[in-house]
Amino acid sequence: MYKPLIITSLTSILLLISAQLEILGIIFSNLIFLSLPLIVSLTLATLILAAIIKRRLLFFVNIASLLFQIFLIQPLLTFGSSSPSYKDGLSITSFNASFVKLPRVYSKAYWSNELSAEARNIESYFGEINSDVICIQEFFDDSLNSSYSYLKEFSERGYDHMFLRNPKHDNGVSRGLVTFSKYPIIDKGKVFLSDNRYNGMSFIDIQLPEDTLRVVNVHLESMELYFGDKPFFQKIKYALSEWKRTTFARYHQINALNSFISKSPQKLVLAGDFNELPFSYNLNRLTNSLKNTFAETYTGLGRTFNKSRVPVRIDHQYYSSGITPIKSLIRKDVTGSDHHPIVCYYSLN
Repeated sequence: MYKPLIITSLTSILLLISAQLEILGIIFSNLIFLSLPLIVSLTLATLILAAIIKRRLLFFVNIASLLFQIFLIQPLLTFGSSSPSYKDGLSITSFNASFVKLPRVYSKAYWSNELSAEARNIESYFGEINSDVICIQEFFDDSLNSSYSYLKEFSERGYDHMFLRNPKHDNGVSRGLVTFSKYPIIDKGKVFLSDNRYNGMSFIDIQLPEDTLRVVNVHLESMELYFGDKPFFQKIKYALSEWKRTTFARYHQINALNSFISKSPQKLVLAGDFNELPFSYNLNRLTNSLKNTFAETYTGLGRTFNKSRVPVRIDHQYYSSGITPIKSLIRKDVTGSDHHPIVCYYSLN
């Protein structure tokens, strides 16, 4: 009677272990996390059933499974501590702005400047950001439309900037990665730019009063799902294919990221939208020379992906040696984008 339950429990353990193996881990580790609530619920139910019917083997197999699940979930739940003196630190904001949720470019609504509540929420946040450095992914700017000239607005507020401009457009529209700084930028550049022209990685070196800091703005490969009128099973096949493509793309992008970081002569902060969970195989391959700011300074799950019912943190900040993290905040009141902004404070030793 209970043998199928033992087989199911052992299968769940093997599934979780497979997420730590290279090829399977690259593809399935994020997917396994999303199924973890179901796996944990089934394990607890089976554990209770085993205790009731007094089946020791089934009980201990599920205890082992549950402990392994807790081990895997641990990176998602952080128990960091912040310093009360965080206002004295260097502040860095990272925000995926979802292209400001504007109407379709050059549609009638675009020219009439009719903004959705989501776009107005993002625009309002743009106007209040006051961090020393701002890393924005999925940024949008139209220099020919004063209502959407966000680069000009940030410049007028005292921010110098480096922008990875989309070279496909010569009509005033730019989009992608942008990094703003209140401090002088002494060097800047791009590390890679994806084929879609908005995923990529750029950096700036800023001159602080007594030090130099490199800030890396990253947006790893995103899924692009355009289902159209495809039949149901073709949609499933297409979604899985896109999942595989993007996870392997992020694998190679993290290789490039690690190579770039290893050659960096400056202290470094890495910020952005990684499209990877703390549990993921890809993210755990990030160089050991960096530490996760959230893990050091934030207590809780740190949900940053606004549109998911499961508490998902795919936006991260990391720091190198010579830097002390002070505090991390998630702006959960900013709901217009698919992502909540994250603000971290640092002290340079």
